[in-house]
Amino acid sequence: MAKIDVMIEQPDPYIARLKSLAGADDPLSVLKETPSLLRRLLADLPADVTTRRPQPQKWSISEVLAHLADSEIVFAHRLRLVLSGGQAKLTAFDQDVWAESFRYAQCDAADSLALFSAIRDANLALVARVPREYLARAGTHEEWGTETAAALLQIEAGHDRNHLAQIDRILEVIA
Repeated sequence: MAKIDVMIEQPDPYIARLKSLAGADDPLSVLKETPSLLRRLLADLPADVTTRRPQPQKWSISEVLAHLADSEIVFAHRLRLVLSGGQAKLTAFDQDVWAESFRYAQCDAADSLALFSAIRDANLALVARVPREYLARAGTHEEWGTETAAALLQIEAGHDRNHLAQIDRILEVIA
């Protein structure tokens, strides 16, 4: 009898890391506090500090904030697809291509933070409005596989923490 190799699907390591960063904390609390954490951080930084890169190929704080704003737009779309039911297909995007194409290096940190905060507030209001059982609805991401709306919230909370830590590391290098 021939041996059949069974490939066991491994979860996407990046998504697993983001879920780990969110941990057991309430993702909605993490998502709610991120804009105010960023506002406090930005209030104390001169504009020239926000545009300094820690290394030539690494993002500045302004670029991180532009990425967060764009990511929140994508998250808003994915969340709405999943919460509305059906067989939501969630597409990927290449953050580095977006950073180059949309010239993150030229984005104003305060403008990016304002956009991020406004969309985040809208996303949190949406989640508060829909019935709790909608959080069990799922969509399939072309790279990560199937995730529920609740898991998307956890992933986004981990994404926030990932980039808050990145900003801390940038400040250690450039300050």
